[in-house]
Amino acid sequence: MNDPSWFLRREGDILTVSTGSGFEKNEKPNIITFFDNNSDSLYTHIGWIGTRKYLPYNTYEEIIDKRAVFKTLSIPDRFFVFGDDVQSVSLNRSNTRWVFAWSRSNDLPIQFVDSRDINLIQQLSNLKGVDVQITNGIVPDDMYAFTLNTSSSPYPVNYR
Repeated sequence: MNDPSWFLRREGDILTVSTGSGFEKNEKPNIITFFDNNSDSLYTHIGWIGTRKYLPYNTYEEIIDKRAVFKTLSIPDRFFVFGDDVQSVSLNRSNTRWVFAWSRSNDLPIQFVDSRDINLIQQLSNLKGVDVQITNGIVPDDMYAFTLNTSSSPYPVNYR
């Protein structure tokens, strides 16, 4: 098989991946695809920011909930939801691992999960900012995280 990416979009194959996530607004999507030679399968992972509004029990003050949402198309009805007051998300991969990261504010560290254990939330404790971007790399050690800290100008670009 020369290029498996043509499988991603065929005539009539339109899928709203956020359906069933529980979020009213879904924005800032990130998408990666990769081919697994062992299973001869094409995998697609998608991450985005989901926003929903609700009224807590016994109160009339509306809460706006912004979370990082991750979905793999190979598990149709499963959504992984992370973080509070999420500002940005980034999803990227190396040849052996994918990473999904999110930022919350200028003074909080970037958090992420990766393909080794999606249930283990990790932090980049020395990296803070509101706009996060994960680079790709051939191996995981070649992947970097960049942020833009907007707490004072000029805005510094930080990386780890």
